Amino acid sequence: MVDKQYLIDVNRKILKKWNDEHTEDPQAIGTRAEINNIISMVEEHDKSKNKIEDLIAKAAYLMAIVSWVQPFFDGNKRTGIISATKFLYDNGYDLDIEKEDEKEIRNLLYDIQDQRTSLDNSVVTKIIFYITKRIRVHEPRR
Repeated sequence: MVDKQYLIDVNRKILKKWNDEHTEDPQAIGTRAEINNIISMVEEHDKSKNKIEDLIAKAAYLMAIVSWVQPFFDGNKRTGIISATKFLYDNGYDLDIEKEDEKEIRNLLYDIQDQRTSLDNSVVTKIIFYITKRIRVHEPRR
């Protein structure tokens, strides 16, 4: 599983790259106290006892929870996507998100973000489906 420091490092890299490329529109780098709850919230979603289903669910909840909780000043959705992709990769799977598919996942994460009172599990189910359609076993490099 990714940890809190990994999430912080990913967010900083994302925003540093953005700020280097968009000097006229920099984004704030920083972390809110909510970062401390992310990992435990994701770990709650290990229920099916089927390895691949649990990995997909955890990746989906990682994306969703980072977008919903907003633990960073900026770049939460990007951080969620990259962290979930890395989590899957570390567990032997690649998540293939084609350029034309990026809008779909971003819209789902905007839907999650808009639900401030509770995490919308119906949207998380759509994220699980999104990941399921795009996941494949990671081929080791030779």
